[in-house]
Order: sequence, then C-alpha cells, then structure tokens
Amino acid sequence: MNERIRQLAVEARLIASEPNGFDQNNLSKAQQKFAELIVKECADLFVDQRYMILNPHEPFANERVRALKEHDKDTVRKIKQHFGVGA
Repeated sequence: MNERIRQLAVEARLIASEPNGFDQNNLSKAQQKFAELIVKECADLFVDQRYMILNPHEPFANERVRALKEHDKDTVRKIKQHFGVGA
C-alpha cells in the first residue's frame, strides 16, 4: 500500500497507525482497490473538465488542446504516482 494512502486511512481511522493487538494495521484488498479507483476517477475527471471549458472555435484552439493534453498527461501521471496507483 502506498504510504500516502496509508496515512489517509489512519487519519480516517480505517486502520491503526501502530500495531495494538485490536485494530487492523493494513487496508483490506477491497479498501485498497476503492482508494485506487477514487484516485483514477479524480485524475480522469481533471482531464475531462479541462476540455469542456475550451471553445473549439477560438483561434489556435487545436494548438492549445495539444499543449494542454501533454501538460495534463504529466499532471495525471504525477497524481497517480503520488498515490501509487497504476495507469
């Protein structure tokens, strides 16, 4: 499990920060998958929302879209990498 997801799980009190004999110390497979799905959906939503605000009839719109797509691919990669989520 990615350390950032683990920290968030501790903060949300899904798991204990230290072994204590009572609480679980790791997320279940289902909880891990749920966290990964949220990260992926948020990253994809980021990209989708960016292109909805562009006016396709604006001068140089195609060039702007290409530049944004490259920038956004890098941003989405960084978001997923930060949370240890694959493509």
